[in-house]
Amino acid sequence: MSSFWKYVVDNEFMQRSDIEEVRRKTRVNARNASRRARDLEGRVEQLEGELGEMRLFTRALLALLQESGTLDAAHIREKILEIDASDGTVDGSYDPPAEEAERPQAPVSRKRRR
Repeated sequence: MSSFWKYVVDNEFMQRSDIEEVRRKTRVNARNASRRARDLEGRVEQLEGELGEMRLFTRALLALLQESGTLDAAHIREKILEIDASDGTVDGSYDPPAEEAERPQAPVSRKRRR
């Protein structure tokens, strides 16, 4: 409100109005934060599921390759180090270039756990 109203309207009324406005904004912010937290929890669960699927796929693929004699553990370690270094940093992870990261991937069927 303009300074004129500060002198005309009861000061206690103005304080009460300000307090109620702050409470209202606090409730709205709390609801929004709660919604964002639920969304993030859902995304984390989704990513954990995808990670579990990738672990399973990777272990099965490596087991099949080793059983068939196509490659051995030493070859696997060499390739891991080569790919790890290909992104410019040997850090135990792979960050693909932007154009590779944006490439669409084949859809993966998802089975819901009950």
